[in-house]
Amino acid sequence: MEVGNGGAGPSYGLYDVEKAFRLDAMESREGPLNFYTTPFPHTADWNPPLETQPENYGDGHWITGSMVRAEFGCGAFHRLALNGEVWFDDRCADGGIVRERDFSEWYMTWLDQPHRSGSGVIAEAHAQPRGEREVEA
Repeated sequence: MEVGNGGAGPSYGLYDVEKAFRLDAMESREGPLNFYTTPFPHTADWNPPLETQPENYGDGHWITGSMVRAEFGCGAFHRLALNGEVWFDDRCADGGIVRERDFSEWYMTWLDQPHRSGSGVIAEAHAQPRGEREVEA
């Protein structure tokens, strides 16, 4: 699968590479090279309960090894990990970082069902109160 530089896509559309670099540079204290070369830290959904969230819950080191691909809205983003998986970063609403799908499946789902915002599972879970969220693995 080949993807162009930004344009139509899930949620508010795909960011072009330059905008993704600018947004990710704001997340990185060590600079973009280290941000992208440091492995993505998650292999499973990560959402610690409010009372046990680390003080650095919103820091960029929780999303290293990934590139922002699209904005969901309200400060939440779809991120492409360098292993090809798309993850939903909803730390802004204490929703953690949740695996969506591999990129091809994530994008093709949006093409087949654009009204579902490319990530129907996440969009539906995002609308549920915390503690009632169920996310497919």
